[in-house]
Amino acid sequence: IPMCALNEVKGMKLKMKKIRVLTLTGDYNIGNKLQNYALMLTLSKFGNYDITSLWNMSLFKYLKRYINLIVCRDARKRNFILFSKRYIKERHFFKSEKANYIIGSDQVWNYNFADLDWFFCNKIKANVINSYAASFGVEEIPKKLENKYADGLLKIRSLSVREKSGQVLVNKLTGRDDVDVVLDPTMLLTCDEWDKISKRPKKLNDLKSKKYILTYFLGDLSGQRRNEIYRIANEYDCHVINLLDKGDPFYNYGPSEFLYLEKHAFLICTDSFHSSVFAILYNRPFVVFDRQQKGFDNMGSRIDTLLNMFELNDRRFIGKITNSILKSDYKKAYKILEVERQKSNDFIKKILNTEC
Repeated sequence: IPMCALNEVKGMKLKMKKIRVLTLTGDYNIGNKLQNYALMLTLSKFGNYDITSLWNMSLFKYLKRYINLIVCRDARKRNFILFSKRYIKERHFFKSEKANYIIGSDQVWNYNFADLDWFFCNKIKANVINSYAASFGVEEIPKKLENKYADGLLKIRSLSVREKSGQVLVNKLTGRDDVDVVLDPTMLLTCDEWDKISKRPKKLNDLKSKKYILTYFLGDLSGQRRNEIYRIANEYDCHVINLLDKGDPFYNYGPSEFLYLEKHAFLICTDSFHSSVFAILYNRPFVVFDRQQKGFDNMGSRIDTLLNMFELNDRRFIGKITNSILKSDYKKAYKILEVERQKSNDFIKKILNTEC
């Protein structure tokens, strides 16, 4: 390779714009991992950027996490760490740097569990702060936190949220009327793109029935709801995979296996936003249950926005799983998706063109 060409490549690397993504981190949430991967892949399509997802932790804790790959007996956590290692460029936060900081997606502004100082960049000396599909997860903010939220939101140059309720909340807290509602990053990728990181779970070979109902509940599942799911399973000779039940053989699988299970399910029963998203993307029958979870405020606004946007409110559980639920025809939803993808990509172009 000519030296002049090497120098040119070296120069390109030096000029490469830095993008730092701040999102929820951890090793047990499938939706979070997949939205993180999707946003970073989407950003990479718009140019030769240096894109890294930052973890709000010390180097010691970050390295200790990877030691788990060798010594960890928790198979599920190991699968999640391996997924991150393979597909997400990430590192611990060690110093502020001149970069385009993008907050999102997921519930980064949910006061129930998010580090608000981190997700409003109070711990970072950032010149340019934008958000993409950031979510509050709740519809009301405690009075004592309103000033913290207002100060943080006003620092963000181009601000987008994932739910309509978030748009309303920002306006209420700050008076800003320049907030975009955009798609969750997972909806920016095509099925073919998701299939590239999908993996068939080996335990499917152990099932007596080739058909299965996938249940993915972040909250509790009442006896009445469980009975209705098993009624359908018995009627249509389906196995039931309870993916978030620690007693289920499929519990230890990670994000890649989740994608395969979503794509091939006979029916998906869920209270999860991201499980609903992939049911739509993969054109699978699904039914959405209201979240039953003690100790948390109602966090259903993201699913409300999803179902309303794609005109799929008939997917809500109203006491019985009907025959119409067992069918899937999302042609109308896909036309809407095409339009919303363009709007979301336009917003991404805007924030990437921001000087940093």
